[in-house]
Amino acid sequence: DRQVPASAGTGTAYLCGVKTNAKTLGLSGAAVYGKCRTAFGNEVDSILHRARLAGTGLRTTLSESLAWHSHPMLRSWYADTNMPKEALRDGCKDIAYQLVHNTDINVSWGVGVGGKGHQGRQEDPEYPNDPSQNGTRKDGLNLIAEWLSAKQGARYVWDKKGLDAVEDDSVSHLMGRSITDCAIGTSSSSPLQGCWCVPHAGGRIDHGHHSGRAKQALMEAVMLDRAVARAGELTSPSDTLTVVTADHSHVFTFGGNTLRGTSIFGVPAAPSLISPAPPAEDKDYRQQAAVPLETETHSGEDVVVLAQGPMAHLFHGVQEQSYIAHAMAYAACLEPY
Repeated sequence: DRQVPASAGTGTAYLCGVKTNAKTLGLSGAAVYGKCRTAFGNEVDSILHRARLAGTGLRTTLSESLAWHSHPMLRSWYADTNMPKEALRDGCKDIAYQLVHNTDINVSWGVGVGGKGHQGRQEDPEYPNDPSQNGTRKDGLNLIAEWLSAKQGARYVWDKKGLDAVEDDSVSHLMGRSITDCAIGTSSSSPLQGCWCVPHAGGRIDHGHHSGRAKQALMEAVMLDRAVARAGELTSPSDTLTVVTADHSHVFTFGGNTLRGTSIFGVPAAPSLISPAPPAEDKDYRQQAAVPLETETHSGEDVVVLAQGPMAHLFHGVQEQSYIAHAMAYAACLEPY
């Protein structure tokens, strides 16, 4: 229903293979935005869910696009506290709840789906002396504790010390923060080796653009590039299909007749309207906006899709975004192929 998309609809397209309405996740276009009851019967399965049903290991670093595991009528239903009473009465579940209960994930990074506070009401073990980091749930559930008790050999980590301690054959499920090496798995003794599906997102690129911070957005893009390169080092194109794409673009341009080597972040002739303010080369510097808004918007042009490995030729040419999920499913011999 939108000419320029939101991340919820695009995530549903490239992960589930169907187009849907803006701000709805994991649902077909028959679902009505914000109307809880219209979700029932209109859920669509993501390629990750189908991969898990086929017996593959599922490791996800995807924190921005939630369509792989949840089917909320509103992308901001992170916890029960974000939902209207009517939706709760009708039986709809929040995104954090669905993360724990909908799909059996072996490794999950960036599990907060908006923050760890959506997982429970408890004190945050990473920030025990900061009440602002405490959980926000009102239903009394501790979803992390539920997940740990339901998965034999499960481990939840929130710091490097905990991450280093999980190199153990007894660990079958892992929940924590995003590191490419650990998501793919480098240990030859890992029980998670074999067939697996690993989505990895560079969501902070989006955050940088929305806040008008060009350097932050571009540096995050560099980090995504490094993650893709590292994934290539850890895998072989002979047996691993790697697909890199974007769910949408942003209204971001740079031009002028500047000399080669001129910093694209600099504003040598622009007056400073705020004093004091960070220098133009600072990652938190906000570039001047031609159309001042509360937040920058997405843009509607086509984005690239790059692929290497088995069946990479399927991604050649101009395709609809929803085609990506079908091509990946076909390459992996997943339902309905």
